[in-house]
Amino acid sequence: MDQIFESDVNLTEMTMFDQPGWQIALWAIVYLLIITASIVGNATVIWIILSHRRMRTVTNYFIVNLALSDLLMTALNTVFNFIYACHNVWYFDEGFCRFHNFVPVTAMFVSIYTMTAISAERYMAIVYPFKQKLSAANTKGIIGIIWLVACALAFPQFFYAQVITDHGLAKCAVSWPHNHSQRQQLTTPTLLAFHKALKTWMSSTP
Repeated sequence: MDQIFESDVNLTEMTMFDQPGWQIALWAIVYLLIITASIVGNATVIWIILSHRRMRTVTNYFIVNLALSDLLMTALNTVFNFIYACHNVWYFDEGFCRFHNFVPVTAMFVSIYTMTAISAERYMAIVYPFKQKLSAANTKGIIGIIWLVACALAFPQFFYAQVITDHGLAKCAVSWPHNHSQRQQLTTPTLLAFHKALKTWMSSTP
């Protein structure tokens, strides 16, 4: 009985999450700086390359794609992730919960495959300098394939995401099949577990 009560208390500590106002304000300033830098920086890179014909090289097309994925991640995910992280409560509907899980995974795969494509293109250009280079059409085709593969790999996050009620609080979680007892929540519970383990380690360190 004591073990059950103790596990309920621990679960409540992980679920009920509150921060003082000054800490939320500090996080808001940090997030604002990151979001501003990301939007301005990535938008500037995209504008410079697309508005100047001489900049439209194969490598720069991939750089535009990389900047676009980062820009979408910042604009469509970071702000709402901050709102969710403030009190570990999901204030939006289930449709946006699915979208919120889908966007960062898609952007991550797009970034990974775009950097892989840049590396492969640079390798071919250096090792085989006299071979025909990728055309603009082929580059755009590769970018389109990258987005299709990224969306396909991120689709399970979209499909299995749902809003659940935990101790009376709405949470955005990914409920995988054949594993109903465990749900992967967005970011905050993992950070809370790390924070709790860090506090335990610090308190036990002489």
